Amino acid sequence: MTTSKITAGAAGRKAAECAEKAQRAQETLEAFRLQNLSATTERGFSPARIAELEKTVDDMARARDEMISLANMWSNVARALPPPPWLHQGSTR
Repeated sequence: MTTSKITAGAAGRKAAECAEKAQRAQETLEAFRLQNLSATTERGFSPARIAELEKTVDDMARARDEMISLANMWSNVARALPPPPWLHQGSTR
């Protein structure tokens, strides 16, 4: 999609998609943390394995944050673009 062909509606839909993906990422991250917490305490994982799991959680959190940033970017794009011409057809300007 090129910037010359993007509409406010399309940008708004992209913002909504990104926000939905960020929400799913957050839910996955919380489930992953909970599962790993119980696994590390029950199985007595080594400090190296625990560090690997913590890095995975950090990576997942960064991906979630990036999706939130993309949602905000698309939302800003949608607000910056002019409304479609048909929206002003009844206007008295």
